[in-house]
Amino acid sequence: MICKYCENEISKNTNICPHCGMINSEYFKLSFGSKLIALVFPIVGVCMFFIMNSKNKANSRKILSWTIYGFISWIFLYITAFFMGIILAFQI
Repeated sequence: MICKYCENEISKNTNICPHCGMINSEYFKLSFGSKLIALVFPIVGVCMFFIMNSKNKANSRKILSWTIYGFISWIFLYITAFFMGIILAFQI
């Protein structure tokens, strides 16, 4: 693997370039917090996808999948709440 900053050969298993000291962004994995944010706040997940897309394609795809899961779960919750409201309204 080649460092983006100094263009020297580095190992894929290192997180910091031994030549220039810059952080290897491809080494880092997504944290649970960033996945949770994308799941609970899908709009923020879309923004995170576009920000991470230029830096790390693999992590941006993971964020996009968690964002899609978030959109699906929010739609399911809204539909469930809508029908529960209708059911409760007609029980009176």
